[in-house]
Amino acid sequence: MRIFLITRSINPPWNEGVKNLVRGIIEEVKEHQFIVPTKKGFSFGKDNVKEIFISFGKESYEVPLREKLRLWKYLLKEKVDLYHVILTPKLYLPYLIQPLANKRGVKIIQTVTNFIENRGKKIYFGDKIVVLSKHTQQRLQEMHIDSEVIYPGVEIKRAIESRKSQKDFPWTGRSTILYPGDLNQEIINRLLYIIFHLPPWINFLIAIREKTRRERKWKVFLEKITKEKNLKNLFFIGEVEDMIAVISSVDVVIFPVPKITKKLEIPLVLLESLALGKPLILSASPPLKEILIEEAGFVVEEENDFPVKIKLLLGRKELISRFSQNAKKLVAKYFNLSTMAKNYCRVYNSMR
Repeated sequence: MRIFLITRSINPPWNEGVKNLVRGIIEEVKEHQFIVPTKKGFSFGKDNVKEIFISFGKESYEVPLREKLRLWKYLLKEKVDLYHVILTPKLYLPYLIQPLANKRGVKIIQTVTNFIENRGKKIYFGDKIVVLSKHTQQRLQEMHIDSEVIYPGVEIKRAIESRKSQKDFPWTGRSTILYPGDLNQEIINRLLYIIFHLPPWINFLIAIREKTRRERKWKVFLEKITKEKNLKNLFFIGEVEDMIAVISSVDVVIFPVPKITKKLEIPLVLLESLALGKPLILSASPPLKEILIEEAGFVVEEENDFPVKIKLLLGRKELISRFSQNAKKLVAKYFNLSTMAKNYCRVYNSMR
């Protein structure tokens, strides 16, 4: 089958969830032909992949209108058997894609990367709906929409091999926790509570990509507080090439996030952390708590308990060791790239 992947530009740097999800499908599914939007000058180097160039300039987290228009031009041009939409649901998508698919007799698979509240049923328009969590599946069931759960996956071998190139960081050799996520007012408040309730022997690393001006302001705000309070155990990093090396350098990864709205609802960075044997401490918000299907960390019901769980975990090496082993098994069983790709291949075959 010729499958047109309707998504954002899929190209390096591999620093965004949807890009990595799509890359995983392309690299693992070999029996189908893919048409993939990407950046001028980049190639996957695969016989079953045709690149279409919609991006020519600087990388942007928000997809520019000009890229959307170029993608639409190729949609009108290419003859395919299947459309696979991998995007956060938008109100305009069904009005653009569904009529074109109906006219050409092309079926649609829609991967819902994140459940959007109060948008109604129309944004879920695929002939086959794939979701990333049981939470979203349940929410769609309440709307009388059928869906199938295919958990996102990470390549365990790639994570382990990348870990071999251990690097030294300023926090290396000391107990360190990592927060690898976005910033907003609520998350800032939660991070500050954790910071002020941690003993100085615990390093706190915050990895922020500064996707927007607002996030840059929040980072500056946190850095200002760090200086004012003379906090020597707080570190910041921005965009890095080797996030695997950063994750490998810490002991525990935390995610005190009440709700995920702008990325995959199961962040791949958390799955990569598990693959590297890092215990997680997560907010008890769906679908985050689905990640810890087996004991590989803590799900925190009361947000003020984050410092308690951090100190408990870092104070018990045998607990970290047990959680670490469980983390690797958890990814191998539920969140590995090979299983994800096989499930998508099965779904593609069912649409013939």
